[in-house]
Amino acid sequence: MSYSGPIIDAHHHLWDLSLGRHPWITGAGVAALGDVAYLRRDYGLAELRSDMEGQGVVGSVHVEALWDRARDPVEETRWLEGLARPVGLPPGIAARYVASVPLGRPGAAEILSRQLAASPRVVGLRETVRWRTSPASSASPANCSSTPSRMCPTSRSASISTPPRTARS
Repeated sequence: MSYSGPIIDAHHHLWDLSLGRHPWITGAGVAALGDVAYLRRDYGLAELRSDMEGQGVVGSVHVEALWDRARDPVEETRWLEGLARPVGLPPGIAARYVASVPLGRPGAAEILSRQLAASPRVVGLRETVRWRTSPASSASPANCSSTPSRMCPTSRSASISTPPRTARS
């Protein structure tokens, strides 16, 4: 028996390469992802709509797409808010965002506040960490006991509490 009900895509990305904000796609890439040449094209709401067409997707969550880390991460949220919604795009598509907040940087709480102020669609946050290729420097439990770091799951925890919000229609 197959499922035929509505689907929520819980993780997708959007980008416009002409903005120059995604050096991981246009530049050297991220070694852990391998060859990303196939991603070197704009991917916006129209492309997302086309890919989701006929699949039963009624809602989705945009997860931050490694916006240039030298820039303010709130720029990506503001860019998303400014996108024109193509005709025929269900209202639930990209209705929620997981925004970038560099948790290890001074001022992370302020950045989080600005992310939440930039859009009521922001419902989560993430900081992408890089996996190290050398097992000796990875965040394995054995290495974390002797050299705690930001990569070690037991070295830091955070809890963020915000009041429930409703998205714009």
